Amino acid sequence: MIDATHRAFSKMLILVLWSICLYLLLFWMVQAPAQSLAQGGPTTQDLPGRVRVLPNPAMVQVSQRVTIEVWLEDAGNYYGIDIRFSFDPNHVRVPAGQVAPLWEVIDRNNHFIIRNEVDNTRGTIWYAVTNINPAEPFTGTGRLCTVVFSGVEAGTSELHFTYAKGSTREGVSLYPETVDGTIVVQQPLHFELYLPFMVRSFREEM
Repeated sequence: MIDATHRAFSKMLILVLWSICLYLLLFWMVQAPAQSLAQGGPTTQDLPGRVRVLPNPAMVQVSQRVTIEVWLEDAGNYYGIDIRFSFDPNHVRVPAGQVAPLWEVIDRNNHFIIRNEVDNTRGTIWYAVTNINPAEPFTGTGRLCTVVFSGVEAGTSELHFTYAKGSTREGVSLYPETVDGTIVVQQPLHFELYLPFMVRSFREEM
């Protein structure tokens, strides 16, 4: 009788322990994603994407201008971005001394421009901007800004990204892939017009 009671108690104890273990496992599975988000960890919707310049290559003649677009592609949950890239000031320069922001990625009305600088001596561009509440995060593909370059001397200027970092509203860092570009500067075309030399005799004029 005692053995039967002991066996029944043991089975009940095992069942209770299994129930507790199952409960703890389920609790951990539910809480782990929430804790990761609360601690600033990335989610499946945080997509770094890529940053590129278009057209690539761009063509321009000396003393003429060409507009380059900076694109953010296949991105997810972006709230701000900081991009820096270089160019060869011996071949091109940026007459405006800054980029022209576009509002396809960043909210037109709710944003803060942290940095918008062009150094035509060193050949560097720095553009950093972020949304502010109540702007919503950006997901998809869109243009960040345009840069107007002027051709200085014939040759090729690399457009090389030296830094690119995005962030979500929660402060999670996003590091997009970067695709460099080039600007080819050409000498202007020269056209010479040759007119036939006509000679009339003195007798014809008489």
